[in-house]
Amino acid sequence: MNALSGSPMSPSKTTQTRQILALTVAGFIFQTTEFVPVGLLSDITTEFHMSVEGTGWMLTIYAWIVASLSLPLIILTRKIERKQLMIGVFILFIFSHIFSFCAGTFEQLLFSRIGVAVAHSLFWSMTANLAIRLVPPERKPFALSMIATGTSLALILGVPVGRILGQFFSWRVAFVAIAIMALLVLLALIRLLPVLPSTFKGSVRQVSELFRSRLLLLLYLFTFLVFVSHFTTYSYIEPFLKNVGHYAENSVTLFLLLFGVAAMVGSFLFSRICRYFSPKARFICFTGIVLCSMSLLPSLVSSVPLLFMLIMIWGSTRIMMMLCLQSAVLSTNDKGGDFVMAVFSSIVNIGIGGGALIGGNVIREYGLTNIAYVSVAIGAAAIFVLYLILSKSDGELS
Repeated sequence: MNALSGSPMSPSKTTQTRQILALTVAGFIFQTTEFVPVGLLSDITTEFHMSVEGTGWMLTIYAWIVASLSLPLIILTRKIERKQLMIGVFILFIFSHIFSFCAGTFEQLLFSRIGVAVAHSLFWSMTANLAIRLVPPERKPFALSMIATGTSLALILGVPVGRILGQFFSWRVAFVAIAIMALLVLLALIRLLPVLPSTFKGSVRQVSELFRSRLLLLLYLFTFLVFVSHFTTYSYIEPFLKNVGHYAENSVTLFLLLFGVAAMVGSFLFSRICRYFSPKARFICFTGIVLCSMSLLPSLVSSVPLLFMLIMIWGSTRIMMMLCLQSAVLSTNDKGGDFVMAVFSSIVNIGIGGGALIGGNVIREYGLTNIAYVSVAIGAAAIFVLYLILSKSDGELS
């Protein structure tokens, strides 16, 4: 009997693939809504008569709400069957986007984004763990890379298409389009997902026991630094390309599209690279390449061919590094996957919000050109933490 669904037979490989595909599309929706403001930042700034760094607070507040609520919400919902919880998450998500569409002030838009952030907190706390529960162990890299493909497609299609809708109609249309897509995905999840009870066994007091692993704590610290480093620059990539690279609106949209293409390439390559390189080798290579890419951004931004190559390398290696982190974090505990991933999601979003905040301050004090250099400086601290991880892991990474 299949312990996950309670059915007399394990799902076929085709059924498993359809289930993972449904979660992949769901991940696409959630990743799109998190980062679509990056492509709409100028439009929102103009409508509400604000500065770029002032509007950037929308990214910071969203990320920090997710960070503060991920673990508390996953604890509060620890006894709820996961399919039912996913349905509730999508209902909240849809109505929050409708409110975003109707927002008459920047404050109302922020309020609507709080609802989206709550849904986001629960969704990403559950999804990676659910994906690997739906497949046998040998298909774990496939499941994780598929979820990453959904997030990559959000950068390829979601963010650029949201920007195009903002250009030709209104940034509001982008939000209502997300709500419609979410409704369709919800119907698919209702049909495809099996019954998935929570895997956490024990009391809330036992949650603290999940985090006694020094390796896990170091992985969390590394995650924080990596995401702060990346989003110090990426949160403001649209105004950076326009004002530093002097690219036209359509060119900026194409470069945002290229980031997504790069991420999808990285998602595709990840499960194949796993076969040939050890986790330690992957961490070292991906971290070094990402930091080198950001350090070269200011000097290469004016050259279209070199910027094209840089974005492909930066985007693909960043997504592979994130997959390495997810896999390593999940491997530290096989009984509290939802909980360790809730903390992982919190730390990721603290990093995203912190990066957006630091980037805004750098822009105000030193100008757009210098955000990439600050990103690299933060990344240097991540390298030291990575050294500690690799020296203490003793083959525990996976």
